[in-house]
Amino acid sequence: MNIICSLVSALSLVLCLSLSADAATVAETLEKVAADVAQLEIGFGNYTLGKALTADQKITAARNPIQKSLQGTYKFKDGETFVVVSSENDTIIGLYQDYPDTTFDHLKTVIGTLMLEHGEPTTMGHDKLVYWLYDNNGKIEQDAFKFQRENAGPGSLAAVKFSSSEPIVETEQHADEGAEDKTPRKFSAYVMITSDPLSRLFLAANKQEEK
Repeated sequence: MNIICSLVSALSLVLCLSLSADAATVAETLEKVAADVAQLEIGFGNYTLGKALTADQKITAARNPIQKSLQGTYKFKDGETFVVVSSENDTIIGLYQDYPDTTFDHLKTVIGTLMLEHGEPTTMGHDKLVYWLYDNNGKIEQDAFKFQRENAGPGSLAAVKFSSSEPIVETEQHADEGAEDKTPRKFSAYVMITSDPLSRLFLAANKQEEK
């Protein structure tokens, strides 16, 4: 009986040590990936993906909280920008701007600003999606992205995604329609800045903490 108890205790100890080691590994990897993302310097204004909030930004967060947020995070709004932050170390893990009711002219301005900031898009989809993808070396150009996709290359480290409810390529037909009825076409859209590796590691770290 004592042998069984000792065996159970030993196995429990090994399991605890293993979980602790896994948690430490995830935490270390998360910290490294956050640093890799931060050095890309992508974000909105003074908010940079992967970086920790400054003291002034924490004050803004406290004054403008958004109640609904993922477990282990808090969220706030500063002007047009929503910021999702890790509760543990105040690292920015997501940024987005939402335009639920806007015009095509405004969206052209938004896209123009994004192109000034990030250059030509890496890829597009269905005339409604525009992506600027980044790896450790910076923005992934179109040709490099095509090569990676065709050869099952490494994925991106971070992404700037623009999404519209309607096609964003203005055609002559759309322009003529707008001229006839003089009613601006309405759109909904958003811009999201995220890192898939950072998000996955953050979720993994949260699961380890739950255990």
